[in-house]
Amino acid sequence: MKDMKYYYIIICFIIILSHSTGLSAQEIATVPEESSVLQENAIITIDKDFSDWEKIAPLARFSSFYNPFKFNREKNGKIEVHKIEDSVYWGYNGTQLKVIKALFDRNNLYFYFSTGSPITNGLLIFLYLYKSRGICDLNSYTIEITIDMNTRNGRIFLWENGKKEIIEVGIVTASAKELECKLSLDLLPGTLQTELIPDYSVDLTTCFFEKSSGMYEEYFFTTFYFKDIPGPEDL
Repeated sequence: MKDMKYYYIIICFIIILSHSTGLSAQEIATVPEESSVLQENAIITIDKDFSDWEKIAPLARFSSFYNPFKFNREKNGKIEVHKIEDSVYWGYNGTQLKVIKALFDRNNLYFYFSTGSPITNGLLIFLYLYKSRGICDLNSYTIEITIDMNTRNGRIFLWENGKKEIIEVGIVTASAKELECKLSLDLLPGTLQTELIPDYSVDLTTCFFEKSSGMYEEYFFTTFYFKDIPGPEDL
C-alpha cells in the first residue's frame, strides 16, 4: 500500500482526469468476514459467485476501445502526468475495467467490477469522495479497494483527507476477471454514514503498483453520485 502522502496536481482541470493519494496500513479497524444478503429478491453475497449480479444493471460500461486521455505515474515520491500511450501497465493486470455495478441497502454498499485482463497482485481501485464540486475542491475522503490474488480475498480501507487514521470498512472477493465487495456503512466515521448516499459524488480510478520498481500508475474511469446507485426499491 502507498505511504501516507497527499499529492494533488496544481492545474485544477487535471484533477478530474485522475488522482493520486496515499495510504499506509495503520490503526486498522476490524470488519466481520461474513456475507450479506440484500432485502427481498435482490440477493448479493460476497462469495466469489457473481451470478447474483446478473439482474443488476451496469452503473457504467466501457468498450475495449476506452482509453483515459492521461494517467498519473508516481515513483520515488514524485508524481507526473503522462499521455496514456506512455503507460507501462494500462490494459494489463486488471487495470482496464469493462463493467461497474453497484447496489446499496440500509447497512451496506456493494460493488462489482469486471476487467478486460486477468487481475493480479498490485491492482488497486480508488474512490475519491466529494461532498462539493468546486473547480479546485479536493476530495474529502478516499476509499481504497485492495485484493490479494493468492487468496482471492481483499479489504477496503477509508481515510479522511489530511488525517492519518485509516479504518477498514469492507471485504472483497475476486475471480480471474471479476471482483465484488461490500462496504459496511455502519463502519463509516461520523456523519459520513448518513451523508454518503444522498450528498457525495465519487471519482473512480484503477491503479497498478509494481512492487519491484516502486512505481504506481493510476487511470481515471468515471464520476458518479452515490444517490444514483439503486437500492432494493429500484429493482
